[in-house]
Parts: sequence; structure tokens; C-alpha cells
Amino acid sequence: MTSGPKPKRYEQLDALRGIAATVVVADHCLMTFPTWSNVMLHGRHGTLLSVILGYPPFSLLWAGDAAVKVFFVLSGFVLALIFLRPGSPSYPAFCIKRVCRIYVPYIVVVTAAILVMTMLSARQAPALSEWFQGSWNHKVSASLLWDHLLMLGQTKYNFVDNPIWSLVHEMRYSLIFPLLMWIVLRVDGWTALAGSLVISVGAMFTLARSGNFWLLDSGQYAFLFVAGAVLAKYRVEAEGAIRNLCPAARIALAAVAVLLLSAHAFTYVPSHAVRQAASLAPHFGAVLLLVLVIGSTRAQQVLERRPCLWVGRVSYSLYLSHLVVLLTLVHLLHGHMPAYFIILCVPPAAMAVAYVLFRYLERPAITLGRALERRIDAARREAPASVADATEEVSLAGAD
Repeated sequence: MTSGPKPKRYEQLDALRGIAATVVVADHCLMTFPTWSNVMLHGRHGTLLSVILGYPPFSLLWAGDAAVKVFFVLSGFVLALIFLRPGSPSYPAFCIKRVCRIYVPYIVVVTAAILVMTMLSARQAPALSEWFQGSWNHKVSASLLWDHLLMLGQTKYNFVDNPIWSLVHEMRYSLIFPLLMWIVLRVDGWTALAGSLVISVGAMFTLARSGNFWLLDSGQYAFLFVAGAVLAKYRVEAEGAIRNLCPAARIALAAVAVLLLSAHAFTYVPSHAVRQAASLAPHFGAVLLLVLVIGSTRAQQVLERRPCLWVGRVSYSLYLSHLVVLLTLVHLLHGHMPAYFIILCVPPAAMAVAYVLFRYLERPAITLGRALERRIDAARREAPASVADATEEVSLAGAD
């Protein structure tokens, strides 16, 4: 058991995050059309194309939910690296940096989305999908604003910018991640994985049989964040294990990862057991994908190409804003040009908006978070010894 040497920069993971974000964009673009909305929401295949693309391996191309699970595993891995470096931050410093990283861009984009929704929501597009009609379909209320301001993540208010549901879980796990990492550093990796898997499966099982509850809703993703942290802890061993495999074995594992990630296509089959397995399969697929990416030199060479890295840099802004771009364009242009042409314009427009947001909103927010982190930790180091000792006692960020 070892955390290995000082963590290096895994640039290929930025690119992987960017690819996952583009899958979410593709998912939402396709869901605008009734044919694909019926496939994704109800498992109804009305055309030969939907049958071909609706099942593995091609269903991976629009596996938005599986892409989010990849985000969660990546977050667990990257956040864990912070606590594997010498001089890990204090709990307050860590939290303020995560708030600046996640919440500041989030609240700005959500505010803009609410304003645009207020101006355009009266414009209807009845020819488009059931899923599309579920967005921007209510008036602004105090409870809606309160829900978004506090990132409560109530499903009934998730019609402004649908993808933000995952950011609610990101923020919740960020606030408790130092504690998770404290546990991961002190127990065997298999024990941490097994315990978090029990929590996730238990939460999923309970949610399927009872009303929605925020703790259970977030609990179903515990395995993903913990698995990412465990993989960071044993990253050297994982890289070595993958590189020692023969090419055929690596290809086989990659095929398994693709099939697991695209298994969401089976969530509407009659068999309850198959549906449950299909819901859980992307959890394992996301972890296996990350193992392969950090351990494969070929994958790193592909992912570290300039276009992939560029998309990776703007991936958070792309994920956060692309649906606002989609809804705005459709509401403005529907009836004036074919729907398919509007949707084809969404990806390049979303990329352009993401770049602007990254440069003028996300990057300044990151810089602010780093500055506040340094200030908090500097003040902590300069505090009197008795105060510093007390701070150390209550800090959840303490790592060996």
C-alpha cells in the first residue's frame, strides 16, 4: 500500500473530461428530437437508425449519464492528488477553492439562464420533443431562486439548466472530500471500494422504492468519488498493471469499458434485474476507463493532442452553458429554419461560448480561489502555536 511519488500532472485527464462533456452536448442535441427523446426517456425505437445507435457500442456516443459518472471518477482522482502532495491545504482553504471553482461560474451562468428563460419562455416549439418541452416551461419564483442560490438540487426546479444537477453532487462531495480522503489513506483500497459500493447500491435500491431524498440521491455516487481517490492512491500500481498487459488484453479491457459505459441502453428492458445492472454498469465502466487512460501510453498520446486538450480546458464551461445555448437558439430560430439545422449550429456555438466563459469567468474564478487558498493557509501558518494546534485538530484535511 502506497501513494507513490509526488503526483504528476495528468493532462490526458483534462482531455478525457472534454470528451465526456462533448458526449453530454451530443446527448442533449439528440434529445431535442422526439425520435431520440423517446429512445432515451422510454426506450422506444421508432426507426432503424435509432435501433442501430440505440444499443452498445454506438449508444456510447450519446451516453450523457455515463459521461457524468466519468466526471465524478475524475473528480475523485484529481482531488485526491491534492492530498497526496506534501503540504495539503487546510479544510477552509480547500473548501473556498472548490467554491470558487464550481459555484462562481455556476451562479453566473444560472443567473443568465434565468434571465434569458424569462424573456423567451413564452415562445413554444410543440414539434420538438417531450424532453425539450420540459425546459424553460415555468415562471420564475422565489423558491426557484432559493433552490439555485443554495444548490439544493430539487428535481422539480431543474428546468433552467438541466446539467447542473451533477454540480450539486460535485459540491456536496467537495465539502466532505477531505474526510473521504482521510479514510481512503487509512484503510485498504479494496475495503474502501467495497464500503463505498455498498453505500451506492444501497442508495440506488432505496431511491427506486421510495421518494427522492437528497442524501440518498448523492449517496448513489459514493463509489465513483471513492474509486477515483483509491485509484489516485494506488496510481503507480495501476499504471504498472496496465502497461504490463499485452496489447490484446488492453484492447479487450477497453471494449469492456465501452460496453459498461453504454449499458444505459438497457435501462428500459422488461427485466428488473437487467435494468438494475444497466444502471450500475457505467459506474464500473467509468473506473475502468480511468485506469486504462492513466496506464496506456497510446491513450495519453491521443488525448494530449492540442484539440483534445483545448476542449478539456473549456469542458466545465461547455458543460455548464451548452444547454442554455441550445435552448436559446431553438427558441429564437425555431419556425424560421429547420430544427436539424439549428441543432447542427449548437456544438460550434456552445464551444465559442464556452471559450468566452472560460477566459473571462472560469479562469478568473480559479485564480481567485487559488489566491484565497494561499491567504487562508498563510494566515493559518502565522497563527499562534496554540491556535494552529486547535485548527489542526478540527481540520478534516490532515493526511499522512
